Amino acid sequence: MNLESEFKFWKILFLVTIELIVCLGFGYFLLFTAVPKAVVSKIVASIFGCLMFSGAIFLVYAYILQFKRIKISGDGVLIKSLFKTETFAWADVQRVKYYVKSTGITMIPFSFYYTEVVLKDKRTVQICFDYYSNGHIILQYIEHYFKKKSSAIVLKEDIVRNIDIVAKSFMSFKGTPLLSFRCYQMWTALFFILVFVILAPINRNMSIFVSVAAGAYMLVCALSCFYIKISDDYLVMRNYFLPFMMKSYRLSDVRQLTVERIELRTSCLRVVSKSFQYWVFPCATLGGDEWKEFTDVMAEKGFKVRDGR
Repeated sequence: MNLESEFKFWKILFLVTIELIVCLGFGYFLLFTAVPKAVVSKIVASIFGCLMFSGAIFLVYAYILQFKRIKISGDGVLIKSLFKTETFAWADVQRVKYYVKSTGITMIPFSFYYTEVVLKDKRTVQICFDYYSNGHIILQYIEHYFKKKSSAIVLKEDIVRNIDIVAKSFMSFKGTPLLSFRCYQMWTALFFILVFVILAPINRNMSIFVSVAAGAYMLVCALSCFYIKISDDYLVMRNYFLPFMMKSYRLSDVRQLTVERIELRTSCLRVVSKSFQYWVFPCATLGGDEWKEFTDVMAEKGFKVRDGR
């Protein structure tokens, strides 16, 4: 069986757009909007403005390098980018690391991962499966051919229904959501809506702008408040403020759990199923003690929770 990669066009476009807006916007501000009086300050602002524009060009170039076409067959793998073509046979593979954390800096609250294929001639091939809509199937094919498995190649995620978990007894790890810093930010945004829109409206356009901005910020804060529920057989991720947002897993279908802690950002739990599909759940209300208790409970169940730092 053969497989060809399929790009996540909208995801890549979103990432490129956000990063270009930041770089180009800041560069434009430094070059054309900020007007320092001192000559030295003007020179410094111009230099940093040019660096920001250069950074935008570099970002586009870096993403172009990731636009790789991957073909997988029983003979091996072909990876073709704009400037380079790599091939290797399965007999040449020494080992495969399926989830290697990228060291690149992103503006989203979680990390990107790639698969690292180490060949017998000491070459290393990186496959950034995050960029493909069928990335989880690519990993399944790699595992299938590398380990010479005889089972079916394509696995689908096993959906857990609410009726499957309704009678189960769960242990919850949620911290103190109503006293958390994220909840404080939500109430602050709501305060701005009440003051600037309802109690002391300035003008119609300003009221609309403040309402939309504060409402969007409240939504972002709410989306980052997932908490964890564990039973003997199931793992449930549920949002504290938006309870209809919930995803459940059978523990027997979980391949890997990783706690991702990035400086000044929300700690997240990455759940990878045996089909290599994954979800990342921001858990802003969980502190260090709750994470430790969670990892200890999972260790008792035979799961080692990876530290993604």
